Amino acid sequence: SSLTVLAPPGSDQFIALAIMLALLVGVIQLLLGVFKLGVIVNFLSHPVIVGFTNAAAIIIALSQVSKLFGVPMGRSEHFINDIVGMFALIGDTHLPTLAMGALAIAIMWGIKRYAPRLPGVLIAVVVTTLLSWSIGFERNASGTPEQIADPELRAVVQQGMGAAQRVNELNSQIAQKTVALKAAHKAAGNDDSGIVQMDAELALLQIDLRDAETAYNQKKTALRHLQVVRSTDASGATLAIYPADKAPQDLALDETRYRLNKLRANGFHLMGGGEVVGAIPEGLPSVQMPRFSLDALGSLLSAALVISLVGFMEAISIAKAVAARTRQRIDPNQELIGQGLANVVGSFTQAFPVSGSFSRTAVNMNSGARTGMSSVITALIVLVALLFLTPLLYHLPQAVL
Repeated sequence: SSLTVLAPPGSDQFIALAIMLALLVGVIQLLLGVFKLGVIVNFLSHPVIVGFTNAAAIIIALSQVSKLFGVPMGRSEHFINDIVGMFALIGDTHLPTLAMGALAIAIMWGIKRYAPRLPGVLIAVVVTTLLSWSIGFERNASGTPEQIADPELRAVVQQGMGAAQRVNELNSQIAQKTVALKAAHKAAGNDDSGIVQMDAELALLQIDLRDAETAYNQKKTALRHLQVVRSTDASGATLAIYPADKAPQDLALDETRYRLNKLRANGFHLMGGGEVVGAIPEGLPSVQMPRFSLDALGSLLSAALVISLVGFMEAISIAKAVAARTRQRIDPNQELIGQGLANVVGSFTQAFPVSGSFSRTAVNMNSGARTGMSSVITALIVLVALLFLTPLLYHLPQAVL
């Protein structure tokens, strides 16, 4: 979120700034650790640690509910509103997705109770992935407005695509205006009348963006309840799209009922089954120097400092929770150095800023891990998976994760 005012999300500039942010976060954490400033953890009382840990657990659990039920969830600045909006769509639950998630939970619970020595999580992943592949759990297609035979549906979809394009345009304009405003501040100070005008223009753009996002979300909400069917050619490509309740009876139609998803400026996505992990790029990322911009440094430095401290607080909260169970002592400075090195090295392989993970640590602990060697083994397994096993993960259902 700290980058959205500097570049449109997903753009090359946004990715470059995120990589630079990872480098800054790593340097700050590394310096904090080297100069023994991990002592700041002593100012975190036990109730704060418990509250932070429990709040993170609640947020993580609630954010996964949408994947379990197969309904979309917004990503706004207000998490509670996103959750309320998601629960309002529970009536649109995709039953095969819910069944796949319930099967994974049942497998893990059963193995933990009756065969605790077996790797329940791994078995659940393998079984559900094979099942997803065998039954064709993912059934996706794509379409364009011109392929929609019903004029009313075509108009609604075109309005939604227009709203999506408007949001993208405003994000781009805000990013450009923000950069220009910072440059003007450096050149002329705060009293220049042109800067006052640019400030006002930026505020108006931000108001327009909020209105555009509201309109876009309303269009998406209206489309979520619609189901469509399609006619196809011999190769399976889409010929025409009809509302499910208005489809002609004399045409040979695809048996799958689709939901409209991922509206873009040039088309849309049709989802007829459950959501899977999908294609994962094979091989290792290339190693290259992060692009460093002095103009962006001032804008990113405050965000890097906040992320460094929040990331450290998250990691130390996890470490303290684990240490309480294993009766081990933790070294806050070592945690800072470890995180700092991870972010610095990660920035050279185009990684975003990283921190400790509550969910992965819980899985690690429940799997019987007791030392840092478990992380080394995990890293080696991830390395092998990236090199050789990524095609096998394509059909892994998102509901299982």
